[in-house]
Amino acid sequence: MTEPMPLTAEQFLPVAVAMARREQQQKDGLTLILAPLPNCPACARSAVEVHASETRFPDDTLSLLFRPCGHRFTVAADMGYEVARLAEEIATREEREGGDLLAEYIPPAGEKVSIGQPEPPVFVIALHSDDGTLIVGIRPDGSIQQGPNYQPDAAAAEFWDAVTRAAHSAAPWTEQASG
Repeated sequence: MTEPMPLTAEQFLPVAVAMARREQQQKDGLTLILAPLPNCPACARSAVEVHASETRFPDDTLSLLFRPCGHRFTVAADMGYEVARLAEEIATREEREGGDLLAEYIPPAGEKVSIGQPEPPVFVIALHSDDGTLIVGIRPDGSIQQGPNYQPDAAAAEFWDAVTRAAHSAAPWTEQASG
């Protein structure tokens, strides 16, 4: 058996989000089809089971065992709890807003995950691509946040399509102009 590998916050966040998504679905009463388990951080193999346990003495860590590959990992408990709290916030936002919001929290290479920071930005309007990635978000103060694939023309077209859909759903009895 190999020694457990330590995970950083950046490595643990996707694992914690995947597990928080599943937990949220179970709380909502879903039992048959759940969000996928995270892939193993060492071999990227799909997990069938992830067993988590806590060790208080001597090193105060969280331990993760991925099945079927058998890779084991440790996470410093204090950092692990902060990342797990952030993962729960992400899963809750995803359920409320729809889409996969994890990418908004993954820092550029070489930077650290921000844990214990203020709440993520709340958008009055947020446009997401089909895979859930943020295209552009407009905050209550009018400032915008651009996603990684932001293209002004595509974002404008999607915005006006969304306005049109909203107008038609708000007043479905009105006739649509034929072109």
